Amino acid sequence: MKLLFTALIIGLLPVHLLAGEPAWETLVDASRAKLDQNQFEQALELGQQALQSVETRFGPNHNNVSVALRNLAVIYSAAGRLEEAKPYYRRALAILDRNAGVPQSDVAMVLNDLGETEKMLGNHEQAEGYYQRAITILEKVAGPNHLDTAMVLQNFAVLRQFQMHDKEAETLFRRVLTIREKKLGKEDSEVARTLVLLGELYRHQHRFDDAMRSLNRAFEIQRKVEGADGYSVGMILFALGLVEKEHSHFDRAKDFHEQALKIQEKRFAQDPSGLVPLLTSYEAVLRHLGYDDEAAAVAIRIKALLLKR
Repeated sequence: MKLLFTALIIGLLPVHLLAGEPAWETLVDASRAKLDQNQFEQALELGQQALQSVETRFGPNHNNVSVALRNLAVIYSAAGRLEEAKPYYRRALAILDRNAGVPQSDVAMVLNDLGETEKMLGNHEQAEGYYQRAITILEKVAGPNHLDTAMVLQNFAVLRQFQMHDKEAETLFRRVLTIREKKLGKEDSEVARTLVLLGELYRHQHRFDDAMRSLNRAFEIQRKVEGADGYSVGMILFALGLVEKEHSHFDRAKDFHEQALKIQEKRFAQDPSGLVPLLTSYEAVLRHLGYDDEAAAVAIRIKALLLKR
């Protein structure tokens, strides 16, 4: 009886477990763990193993294959290999489009990923098509005021800003802000992120007072969320410094740059090259104020950091 029971249990086990191979989901999780550690090559190797495993088990056109494909695309994107990411996103999209019963929100998320990829590659027309299709789907299946809809709207707003359609970009950002404030509350980090993007839009339009209001509100939110030394707090201080610099308020700009630098020095301790944009702007502020010796010292530091890249 015991042998029979054992045989029955073995008969119910998937073949990949009998062979001692990890399940494809386990390989996906392992690849994401390596990605979180910025170990891109190991992440890609595990991701490819996951794809091979899921294709062997379910065939090349199963919905689960789209999960493994999207996972690989995300890894390639994070590694800066955007052109290599695109075929994986496109194949994942083709599978989801082909199969019946697929949640349309899943289709929209892959479309958003493709939009982001094409935007980063400078292919704005292609990105626009992906975003618009994603928004149409999400407004229908999730609703016009859903947080997923807001996420894609914000990505699309950034694209419209890149395309010099500032009025439309502002309208989209404000729509996202309304959704997030209603769904998440006015003190949420996602609200702050939208405020930062609005502030950056206003800065490029030389609407400096509007930019300062938006960024100051974002600063207050993030300081409560992260604490005074939070990474986002430092980035917002840098953004405030840029506004004051472009507004020719160089003393104020200097203060904001120095506050940002104090925070970011800690955040970029392992890779100080991340400080280069902030230091470059700080050098320009110092020169405007006539602090030539201090500016020269900053310039030497920038050069040293660039040589280490």
